Amino acid sequence: MDGSAFLLACSGDGAMDTIAMNIAVSFVHAKLAAIMLGASLLCLLLRHQWIVPLFLIVLVAVHPAWTISAVQGDCGGTKLLASQVFSVLGTAALALQVVHAVRYARGRQQRGMPAPQAE
Repeated sequence: MDGSAFLLACSGDGAMDTIAMNIAVSFVHAKLAAIMLGASLLCLLLRHQWIVPLFLIVLVAVHPAWTISAVQGDCGGTKLLASQVFSVLGTAALALQVVHAVRYARGRQQRGMPAPQAE
């Protein structure tokens, strides 16, 4: 397929395959976001800061896997791109949370303070 059929609308040879692939990959990114949310909630055991978990809850709630259509317009290209952006944002937020939680826990340990208990 030469791509010209995608210029005006999502139609032509391979359009349904492209849509199906973009939907499937978008749902993989949504699952990744849910896993990152779970990991973020586990980080709360080290440091009780809710900013990143709340951010990830919003990312999962408005994830393109269920908020952007793949069958209208661009064969799901926007859905796929937005899902990738959400994964990058979620990964960066989780990495930041992990770094801060580990530093916080090490600082408490060096000062001889007990680790915080889950509430």
